[in-house]
Formats: sequence, structure tokens, C-alpha cells
Amino acid sequence: MISVLIQEKKKAFALIAAIFVLAIGATVFAFPGLVNTGISWVSGKIGVSAPSFHVPGFRLGLDVSGGTSLIYRADVAGLSNNDRITALDGLKDVIERRINLFGVQEPRIEVSRSGDEWRLIVELAGIKDIAQAIEMIGQTPFLQFWQEQAGKSSEELFEKYKPEETLLHFEEYFEATELTGRFLKRAEVVFDQTSSIPAVSLVFDEEGAKVFKDLTTKNLNKPLAITIDGIPLSAPIVGDVITDGHAQITGRFSLAQAKDLANNLNQGALPVPITLISQRSVGATLGNDSLNKMVYAGIIGFITIAVFMVLSYRLGGLFSVVALLIYIPLTLAIFKLVGVTLTLSGIAGFLLSMGMAVDANILILERIKEELRSGKEVVHAIREGFLRAWPSIRDSNVSSIITALVLYFFTASIVRGFALTLLIGVVTSMFSAIFVSRTLIMAFLGEKSGHSKFWFGVRMKEMEDSGLKPGIDFTGGALWEFKFGNPMDKIVLEQQLETIMKTDVLISESSDGIFSARMKEFSEQEHQGFVQELEKSDESFEELRWETVGPTVGKTLRDKSMVAIVMVVVGISVYIAFAFRKASYPVSSIKYGLITVLTLFHDVIIPIGAFCALAYFQHVEIDTNFVVAILVIMGFSVHDTIVVFDRVREKLMRFNGKDFGALVNESLNETLVRSFNTSLTVVFVLLAMFFWGGAVLKYFILAMLIGMIVGMYSSIFIASPLLVDVWKWQQKRK
Repeated sequence: MISVLIQEKKKAFALIAAIFVLAIGATVFAFPGLVNTGISWVSGKIGVSAPSFHVPGFRLGLDVSGGTSLIYRADVAGLSNNDRITALDGLKDVIERRINLFGVQEPRIEVSRSGDEWRLIVELAGIKDIAQAIEMIGQTPFLQFWQEQAGKSSEELFEKYKPEETLLHFEEYFEATELTGRFLKRAEVVFDQTSSIPAVSLVFDEEGAKVFKDLTTKNLNKPLAITIDGIPLSAPIVGDVITDGHAQITGRFSLAQAKDLANNLNQGALPVPITLISQRSVGATLGNDSLNKMVYAGIIGFITIAVFMVLSYRLGGLFSVVALLIYIPLTLAIFKLVGVTLTLSGIAGFLLSMGMAVDANILILERIKEELRSGKEVVHAIREGFLRAWPSIRDSNVSSIITALVLYFFTASIVRGFALTLLIGVVTSMFSAIFVSRTLIMAFLGEKSGHSKFWFGVRMKEMEDSGLKPGIDFTGGALWEFKFGNPMDKIVLEQQLETIMKTDVLISESSDGIFSARMKEFSEQEHQGFVQELEKSDESFEELRWETVGPTVGKTLRDKSMVAIVMVVVGISVYIAFAFRKASYPVSSIKYGLITVLTLFHDVIIPIGAFCALAYFQHVEIDTNFVVAILVIMGFSVHDTIVVFDRVREKLMRFNGKDFGALVNESLNETLVRSFNTSLTVVFVLLAMFFWGGAVLKYFILAMLIGMIVGMYSSIFIASPLLVDVWKWQQKRK
């Protein structure tokens, strides 16, 4: 026993050195300012100069640090109403793919209408250099096919004018067709078989192939001109009717030019042409005050978790806190490496992950205590504790990983960014809980440590008038721009407008003193009343524009989110059925998955019902943060259920002849404390953020709090009784 312990301690000390080197490196990368301050203080004390670290800061969201606003005019004059809606939705998707390929940029992209003019408003977080913002959107090409005008021959164009003059007279001989880049499926570089000159091959989607077939049929033995951004590149003669949806752009391309054009077209050929008409820097919508409150809430949440873990698990809990201290800079360093944009809701999600990161430690420590009570030696108890807790940790975290992967690959925009941070947090928390905690325990363990209360402690004693009311993120609203000749405080102005309008108002201030206010849509009469109120309060008030804006969350994102939810439910069911395949008697493994999903539905529907009541009595509106809260609940609420089911599985494999109801009851009693404690650590963080995190994310935190509390009791009072009821129902049918 002693020799085994000595060997384990030697391995652990070697690993601790590597862990702390990693932790120090992550801390320097994540918090270079804090590290430099410490280095300067020490240098001043000892009188020796030391180098400082220069690392880029975090990318903060529009709500925290502001950014750049670009306004484009969209040319949709030639489109019908249905085609216009489709084209504008496609325009939003293309621009978002350009600037948010990996889902970490968190841009705000809106379609607005000013009179007969349609506009695209693009706001980029953390970008103060306007030229950089324009470059991020890039050279997004507008691809279009043209046919000869009736009664005119394109040969006259090339015979009558010099090559450099044909562009000026192009539209005198050709007319635009409906075949544009919105039908493009992919583009790739090819080489002419005879001349080996680079060209760009185009493949259209199913609808585009039909349009192209009709065009080639109509223009047989006539030229079809191809333009990029209005510039003619080629006008090949149609020799045959083309039915497979393939076309080719030829011209005097170099290989590099052909590659650039193909890449740009693949990233998104614009469905309609756009023109940049306005550019400016914008200030934060929420600002440093909200950020400071959220950081303050995070510190309180961390201290609460630390005190709870130390009181509950003594030195074992202290090592869990150290593992959490390593988890924080490591996760933030990965966020910075990936380039995640941290919005206020994203920061709240990270703070919440601190509570989630501790649940695995609680499972492990509780299991170690069980093994010690059974009389095992400390080293073997620790090995068994980690080994037997692993299936519960694995299954619950894989459920969260499935959720994150589905949300990342099958949704867009805000949800993708959240999914990526969730995935990073889950993977990092598994590393800190299993690898770091175990290494620390083994390094400082003594032969009699397991029997001391100072190591593992003792068990503690025992939208309408009804329904959800969507906010402007889902319904769209009004965009009001104005300025004052006199200085005006943004927070005071926001409070004044909310009093006048009796609704939530989101205000940002640009570098040239222009205020942009977003709120729900009002009538023109109400709008004029607001103007009069502001003119009364300050005669220097000047209105610049008032227009309606479309929803931030478009139809595409809503549809993808619904598909993602279905895939999460199916993914969790399938995985649990697979994981419990060895415990398929007396209840089949697929029923474990179905019961988990039913419990998940219960955990989600209650917060939704609570917000329906809040909407009815308090007129509380939901926004994208509410959607994020529901998705977090979906990913996290199954954890405790899986912990109980995992103990049932373990007992079935060892005591396969025992009464199933009694076996489930024993499993529930044995996991009761850990199930309660894993949820309690998350609730502590949520309570800290609710009371001290400021009002900005109040309802986001409330939704999470309701969901976590509901999930805490559902695994005990719903999932386990359902499992027994299914077994009894099967017995009656025999």
C-alpha cells in the first residue's frame, strides 16, 4: 500500500509541474495587464527591471465595447415583393457568412426600409477602424447573366466601339435576366483544355438550373453575357440547351485572379447589388457599468462556490477550487485564441460554466467518500471513486457536447457563438475536473488522509395577452437616429425615453455624437409625440431619421434553431440508449432515453410557462438571451437524471435479481446529495448574478435560475418514478 502511494505521488508531482506551467501560460495570455501590474510591483520592490507581456485583448461585443456601423443601399427595384423578401434574407445570410464564418464575431445585421429605399445595416463588434470593417465584408461579388435586347445585335456593340468603350454602351444592347448569384451552388477554378487559360466554373442549384435551361433555350445561337459587379467578363454564344446547371466564366484571368473570384463567389455571391452609403463608429449599448457588475457577480459566485466546496469536502473541495482557478484562465485563453466575441450574455454564460465545471468534482468526491466508508484503502478508494464516477461524468458531458455540436453546425449567428463557447467550456471543465483534481489529490495524499475529516469531510445535514411576448429581436421595430446640440448623457437619455415610450429602449452613441435608439414599432402619431417631448426637454434636439427595421433573428435562424432542438433531443435519446445498452433488462435502454427526453421537456416547459405569466402580468418580453437560456437548460438539466440512471445501471450489472423498484430507490438515495450539490453550485452563481449582476440580464438569469431549480427536483421526483412506473406497466402486461 505504501509503495503504491509513493509511486502515485511521484507521478502526480511530475504532472503538477506541467499543469502549473500550462496554467501560468494561460494566465499570462488571458490577463496580460494583471500580470504586467504584478511584474511592475515586484520589480519596484527589488529594484530590477523585468520585461512585460504584450498580448491582444479580448474581442468584446457591441453591447460592451461598441464597434463600427456600415449602412448599405440594396438595389431591389426590379424584384417582386416575394422575390424581394427572399433576396434580402439571402443578402443577410451572405454578409453574415462573410464576417462570421466560425460563429464567433457576433455581428448585428438588420434590414431596414426608408421610404422606397431598402437598406442593410451591419454593425461589427470591437472594430474601431472603419476601413478594417469594410475590408471584413470584403469584395462580395454580384454575379448576373444578360441576354440581347429584342431587335438588337451584340455584334454591333463590338464593331461600333473600342474595347474600352463597350462598358459604357453595354446596357444599350443587353438586358438583365433573372439568373443571378443567389442561385449559385458552388464555383471552382478550371483550365481550358486547349489553351490552358484559367477560368471559373459555376454550378447552379436546382432552381437556378431550371432558369439557366430556359435562358439557353430562349437564346440558342445567341450570346449570353456574364458580368461581375456590372463589369462584362465574357459573352459566349449558346451552342446547345444546357440542362445540367453548369456554366463557365472566361476572361483574361491570371490563376490568382481566378482563385480569388471563385473563393468570393463560394463565400457568397450577392443576390442583389449593394452600395455603401454610410459608415461610422458606434458606442457600446450597455457599457462598462454593466460589464463591471457582471464581473463583480462572477467574483461573488466564485467565492460562494469556493466556500461551499471547502465546507462540504474540506481539502478535497479545496483542490476542486484550485482546479477551477486553473479552468478559468485556460478557458479564457482558448476564447482569445479562437477569437470569440464576448457579449454580456456570453460573459454570463462563462460565469455560469464555473458552476457547471464543479459538478464533476462533486460526483468524484462523493464517490470517494462512499468507497472510504465501505472500508477500502485510500489509494484504492480514490481510484474507484474516479473510475465509477466517470460514466456519469462522461454521459452528462457528452449530452452537452451533442447539444453544442448540433447548435454550432445547424444554426447560425448568435446561437453558433454560444454553442462554441459551451463546447469549449464543457471540454475544458472535463480536463480540470478529472485530470487536474486527481493529480492534486494524489500529490498531497497521505496514508491516513482518507480517514481524516480534513480531507474529504463528512456528509452535510440534512406574447400576446397570453403566451410568450417576443421582443424586437424577433418582431423587428423602429430605429430612431437623432442628435443634440448640447451634451447629453446616454444613460439619462435611455431612462427618459423608456419613461416616455413605456417600453425597453436600446441606445448606442456614435463617435460624432449621433444617438441610435432601437425600440418596438410605433405609429407615426406616437412618433411625433416623442419628438415633441424631446424638443421640450432640450431645444437643441434634431431628428435625423425614423424607420422600421427587421428582426435580428430572421426566419432562417428560427428554422435552423427548431431543427437543432429536434436533433439535440434525438441525439441525446440515441446516445443514452446506446450507453445503457448493457442494462436493457428489465427496462429497455431506449426507454431510459425517452424518459430523459420527457424530463428534459418538463425542465424546459416550466421556465417557458413562467415567462408566459410574466408576459401577462408584467409585460416582460423575451429576446435572444431567453433562447440561449432555454438551450443551456436543455444541455444541463439532463445531468442529474443521468447520474441517477447511471447508478441504476451499475446496480443492475451487479445485482441483476433484485426488485427493480427497490434498486431504483437505493440508487436515488445514494446519489441524492451529489445531485443536489451539483445543481446547487450552479444556483449559487445564478443567484449572485441575479442580485448583483445588474438589470441588463435580469430575465436571462431568472430563466436559468428557474430551469436549474426545476431540473434539480425533476431527476428525483419525475425521472426515477417514471422509470419505476414503466417497469410496473411492463410487469402488468406480462
